[in-house]
Amino acid sequence: MIPTSLRTPSAGPSENRPSDDRKVAGAAATVTPRFYFSPGNAGECDESVLARWWEHAGLDGLGELIEALLAQSIDLSRARMGMEQKVAICAASASDGDGPSLEPAMHSLISHMAEFQHIRASAIAKLSATYVRFLILSERVRNTEHSIALHQSIADRKAHERSDSGERSHAGRSSSSPIAELHAFRETLSGDLNAALLALSEQLCEPADVTRARMDGHCLPANMASVPNVGSPAALASRRPDLVALEHCVLRQENGGEGAYLELRLAQLDYEQACIAAITAVDHAINRMVTAIASLVPARACAANADAGARAAQAELRKGNSGIEAVSYAHVARFNFNDREIVIRGETYLALVQLFQALGGGWESEDFMLGENPAEGAA
Repeated sequence: MIPTSLRTPSAGPSENRPSDDRKVAGAAATVTPRFYFSPGNAGECDESVLARWWEHAGLDGLGELIEALLAQSIDLSRARMGMEQKVAICAASASDGDGPSLEPAMHSLISHMAEFQHIRASAIAKLSATYVRFLILSERVRNTEHSIALHQSIADRKAHERSDSGERSHAGRSSSSPIAELHAFRETLSGDLNAALLALSEQLCEPADVTRARMDGHCLPANMASVPNVGSPAALASRRPDLVALEHCVLRQENGGEGAYLELRLAQLDYEQACIAAITAVDHAINRMVTAIASLVPARACAANADAGARAAQAELRKGNSGIEAVSYAHVARFNFNDREIVIRGETYLALVQLFQALGGGWESEDFMLGENPAEGAA
């Protein structure tokens, strides 16, 4: 953003200032950790929503991108082929073995299928996050171009006034500084936007021109994302495919005989650590989302005030009560606050994608666990 000199509020009389003890107490209160993901969390997560969460995220065009990813991704095709090969080996082992060897083979089969679902869900979340970043950058570029147009009109008016008064052009050098900074900022944003587009085309395994055509008309939603029902930590064990895979690794080792104690204990530790990490990941995502939502409220108020200030400066200029420099400063503030609002609003959707990934969304876990469609997710 273009830096602006904001006034620092002056402190009141010493008797009205908080004591050091009160300052410390207030600071401690603001940094107290908040844990959102708890066993008593109300509102269980809807499995049908979670399985295809991109259709309920409020992001236009994301569904089409996900369908293209599942159909075109080379990484997903390779992962599926590897999974099918491992499943065939396990199935052959199960059919040829006796009763004691059948159960470990079945656990291996389920583990391999769950590993593929984890790769699939991770790819969906990665593409979605890249798409949101693209939308954020697109809106920031548009905001920058709008501000450049406003400042250019101010500069043109100033040049016209100088020509009427016979002043030399060098007298208006200061007014060109915001335009130069805005142009430089737009180039930076444009480079980041192109990088995001190339990342999307790489993940979709298609030419960049095809991806660019897909992006036409897509915008970051005007409303912020909302926190969905997340359920309780206990549901993660059957919802996250990586945990399902690790759980069946443990079950396989339990049937490994007397000499497999070390392997069993290591598998148990891996599963326990993954469960802790999964719960923490959900809390991280919710905390990120709640923080962004809370930050967006004052950010929008500041953007609205800056917009009103810019309009008021324009009105005063037309009345002859204000100079062009004041209008230029008001538009710089307006641009900065609008840019900040866009970034924070986009952050709510990035956090939403992170949350759905942490919850294990992106596959039909209920059908998988019931054995109705264990190989769902073909690319």
